[in-house]
Amino acid sequence: MLHRAHSLCDEEEGQKDEEVKLLSHAFISSGYNPKEVDRIIDSYVFDKPDNNTQAENRTDTLCIPYVRRKNVIYKIPCATCDFLYVGETSHWFDERESQHKRSMRNCDSNNGIYMHIANHPDHTIAWEKTTFLDYDRNFYARRMKESFYIDIF
Repeated sequence: MLHRAHSLCDEEEGQKDEEVKLLSHAFISSGYNPKEVDRIIDSYVFDKPDNNTQAENRTDTLCIPYVRRKNVIYKIPCATCDFLYVGETSHWFDERESQHKRSMRNCDSNNGIYMHIANHPDHTIAWEKTTFLDYDRNFYARRMKESFYIDIF
């Protein structure tokens, strides 16, 4: 959402600042901790890439190697197309990955990865190309970061 504000608003007319204030108010009104909202917005980099290729090559994005991690925001790509599933978990990621795979076996229509495969049966998920985008122990901050990354990708 911050990326959208940066991309669409005119900085000279102060639209970007107004949009960021509106987003801040919306998060706070939704029950997010005001200090966490301010911290996340202040740490947001406004010159984020416009496409996935640029995002893959960024040096300021936290790309944690695949090991046993928790409290992460992650992305799982489709091996066949540009689809990316972005999610967050407070649990160990390998357990969350197993949950995603179980949801696919059980045809769980509440799972975004399963829905992609259901709509495109000839596609495959590139589990081995999973990337950790960020880390935060705070639930609300992690959820906000997840929404930011969903907006970027």
